[in-house]
Amino acid sequence: MKNKMNYLMGLILLVPLVFGLSAENQVSAAKNISVVIDGDLQEYPHSLVIKEGETLIPFREAFELLGAKVTWNGKDKTLTAKKGDTYIWAQLGNGNMVTDQDNGHRIQRYYSAYPQRIDGIIMVPVKLFEQLGATVSWNAKNKTIQIESATSRFREFIGLGTTAGE
Repeated sequence: MKNKMNYLMGLILLVPLVFGLSAENQVSAAKNISVVIDGDLQEYPHSLVIKEGETLIPFREAFELLGAKVTWNGKDKTLTAKKGDTYIWAQLGNGNMVTDQDNGHRIQRYYSAYPQRIDGIIMVPVKLFEQLGATVSWNAKNKTIQIESATSRFREFIGLGTTAGE
């Protein structure tokens, strides 16, 4: 009888650990983090999310702001973004994301925080934006993620009148 009681107590203590600490439950809202894309502060109707130490950002809104054409395939739960000759493929629940360019250069990267649907919104790791040539940086003091497109950096460079000798 004592062994059964110990077994039952062990099970009671184990269940919350298994379900309470699962990877799916390691998601937290990031309400105090701001996102700036090409100098413009973004406002989303929902909070950003932090999962596996990575910030997730709304896929469609942010990629379209960078000039990418975004598509969703509900059948196989894949999302794509295309800008210029760069094509990004990702799938909900899968950390392997592929960047392909028309010139045949293909890169596959693994992200510990994979694309997922949260409250009806598809969220992706903010670092994925680097695959379109954007620069992603974190300002800890202001708690701001800054995403700057390659196009924006080029325009800034030209606007400054910088020459090779300076």
